[in-house]
Amino acid sequence: MKAANRSALSVFARTVSIEKNPKEISIPVDACHKEAVMRNNSKSWVVFGVITALIAVPFATSALAQEYFETREPSGDAMLYDTIVMRPAGLIATVVGSAFWLISLPFSAAGGNVDTATKKLVKEPAAYTFKRPLGEF
Repeated sequence: MKAANRSALSVFARTVSIEKNPKEISIPVDACHKEAVMRNNSKSWVVFGVITALIAVPFATSALAQEYFETREPSGDAMLYDTIVMRPAGLIATVVGSAFWLISLPFSAAGGNVDTATKKLVKEPAAYTFKRPLGEF
């Protein structure tokens, strides 16, 4: 039991030593302690960076969204791409959506969501194909 007390005292004596002036306490820092302090310091910088990013991102996205939603006249390339690729794809989506709507009609009627199924499977693809201006996506 005395050996255990001695080793505990010697560990304490190695870490904290009081010099002549009792107000001055010198605490030697070992390598593990330095690594722990550095790890905590870098963690705090990471947390600071994440919080800063979370605060800054909404402002940046709203600025980008404003530029995106400005109305511009579509280019000739956009109109050509819309005519050759997107309108036929929209027509196919309307036909396929109508077929799936017809197949799902008994289940939609049983679930009480015929209006939602009609809107998503038939009306939205048809509006995308036939009602929007040429070259605007």
